[in-house]
Amino acid sequence: MTQLEIVRVSRVTGSLVPMSVWIDSQQVGTLGSGGSLTHSITPGVHRVACGLEQVGSKAGAEEFDVSAGRRLVIVVSLSKWNGKPSFSAEYA
Repeated sequence: MTQLEIVRVSRVTGSLVPMSVWIDSQQVGTLGSGGSLTHSITPGVHRVACGLEQVGSKAGAEEFDVSAGRRLVIVVSLSKWNGKPSFSAEYA
């Protein structure tokens, strides 16, 4: 198994609203501002989606190719204008 860590950047905008996290269309948890969660996955391509839990918020998704035996850290930053997430990833 491989580790996938998702980190939400701490920001004032949207900080009181939880952000839902999905991996391959399955909700795996929620994150508060500055929070993180770790999930075990199989190696390969996985789709990660995030969005604030409020009416009218924008969700975003991106696919990541996760190597066997590595831990991939995905940092999610929310736009201060519309709350839409953007993603960056690196192996830890």
